[in-house]
Amino acid sequence: MTERPRDEIWDALEERFGPVPSPSGRGLRNAAVRELREANATPEQIGIAFVWCQKSFGDTFFTEMAVAKYFGRALFEWSKPVESSLSVVRRMAEDG
Repeated sequence: MTERPRDEIWDALEERFGPVPSPSGRGLRNAAVRELREANATPEQIGIAFVWCQKSFGDTFFTEMAVAKYFGRALFEWSKPVESSLSVVRRMAEDG
């Protein structure tokens, strides 16, 4: 019997959320995998979205579907340049 090829998106979610022990859990993960695949997500981008969810939701529990739901927003916000505190203070001083 031939072994199925690895699914990088499933693996990226499993790395962050752990294994899925139940059929309903597999269904939810499959839904997230499907959405992320439609978004052409890479494992690296999934990692970015996961970290964004951690920072955005804090101690609140979130699931794979949150990563899928906020995937585009996470990448957009992650890609925006961040202004350093020092440059903000300098700009404020210059503006008077």
